[in-house]
Amino acid sequence: MAKTYVPMPPLPPELAQRYLLIVEVMSGGLTVSEAARRLGLSRNHFQTLMHRGQRGLLEALRGKPTGRPPLPESERRLRQEVVRLQQENQRLRDRVETTDRLLGVASGLLKGRVERRTKAAKPKSAEDE
Repeated sequence: MAKTYVPMPPLPPELAQRYLLIVEVMSGGLTVSEAARRLGLSRNHFQTLMHRGQRGLLEALRGKPTGRPPLPESERRLRQEVVRLQQENQRLRDRVETTDRLLGVASGLLKGRVERRTKAAKPKSAEDE
């Protein structure tokens, strides 16, 4: 089973202040304007950074659907074709096997007749005359 636990990523020192201020704004402890002022950024730039972080958080929370991902349509069609060809191949093998058996039986019958004819067609020996 695949491990699903993801440990907390390390906080790079150059991003620590931005990260902490964004978390504080998101928790309601600080205004966007005040956080932007502390970082020396425009309010719009700070808010854009925060929204990018929120988008990433939401994408991570959405998660992935469980189970195996669906096959692309082309691969699904190819797999169906492989199954169909395998079935047809088996059917043809069975047919060849049946034909070979019939030919073997027919050959055996013909050999039996030929051998009987050659025995009957043997010239009579001098004793028989």
